[in-house]
Amino acid sequence: MVCKPLVAMALMLIIVSIASPIFSLYTALAERLPTMHGLLGPYLYFRVDAPNETLVNTSTNIFLTIAALEDIHVNYIVVAVYGCGVNVSGILINNTVLGVNRSLSYVFSVTPRAEGFLRITIAALYNYYNPSTGSYIAQYTHIAFNVTVVRVLTYRSLLEKYKSLEEELNALRDSYRKLLDNFNNLTTTYITIAREGEKLYRDYRNLTTMYTNAVERLNRLEQFLLNLNTSYTTTSKSLSDVEKRLEELSLLYNALRRGYEVINMTLTSTLNSIASHQKDIVLSLSTINESVLNLEKMYRDVAGNQRNLTTSFTDLQQNYRDLEQRYTELSNAYTKALQHIDTLSQDISTIRTLALILTIAVSILITLLTIALLRKRL
Repeated sequence: MVCKPLVAMALMLIIVSIASPIFSLYTALAERLPTMHGLLGPYLYFRVDAPNETLVNTSTNIFLTIAALEDIHVNYIVVAVYGCGVNVSGILINNTVLGVNRSLSYVFSVTPRAEGFLRITIAALYNYYNPSTGSYIAQYTHIAFNVTVVRVLTYRSLLEKYKSLEEELNALRDSYRKLLDNFNNLTTTYITIAREGEKLYRDYRNLTTMYTNAVERLNRLEQFLLNLNTSYTTTSKSLSDVEKRLEELSLLYNALRRGYEVINMTLTSTLNSIASHQKDIVLSLSTINESVLNLEKMYRDVAGNQRNLTTSFTDLQQNYRDLEQRYTELSNAYTKALQHIDTLSQDISTIRTLALILTIAVSILITLLTIALLRKRL
């Protein structure tokens, strides 16, 4: 993309270097006033001064000078300027004696209307004295030639246009260099931003993966908390049932203890009356004592189970509080991850906007270069 404008610029410089001396030569030819002179017969000298070229619809002066080399009698001198829409004619001298070394000057101001050549025709009839014959001899001379080239554009205007185009070319060359430098800088900036964008995109994908994993873990944790809450509810109900059962056992134990006391008092009061049945009573008391011991053991076991259940319930409450704290931390981390993802989304949007601006800038640069090349070609 950069090589084509450089090649075009090199070709333009070559053309300029070749055309410059040619335009200089044409300028020198265009600026001078050519002089056409000669003799009309042996004793009448003429000189025509006119520009080498002129523009269409531009007033042009043609200077004519006539001089006699000897004393002559001029019958007439007729001059006509014609061509390119011009037709001017007239008799300059009529039946006049023109002395030696006497000159007459005339100016013809004409305005050509088309391209071509302005021509001048001079016809002269005069008498001069011939010493060898001692008589006057009549001399007629007619001459016609081109004096000025008429163009729509002169070499001077072409040279001015060439100089203007050369200045514009230099300005365009400087602008092109600046635009090329800006384009290189923009390309470097675009590559850097593209790399940063790729890096941010990779970070965004990693954060998205981390976010997905965090959401999955959070879902599992919520499910675990629901299960734990269900287990806690079930355990609370079981603990309530155990407490009720313990209360019932405590009431039963108290009733048995009171019954034991009543029985013991009854036995004590009737000990004397049942001495004959002492062995049976002792066995009964032993049995009752064993029952009471078994009941006390059962009460202690129930009390131990109650303490274990109380400890388990306390541990469950502690675990529940820990899980609630962990859930709060995960919620905060989840919120921060969402904020970071929003920030990354904004950064990616900004990067896309910058990439779009760079693309537009590169397109504008290419358009300017294309316009510059077209103007050079034109």
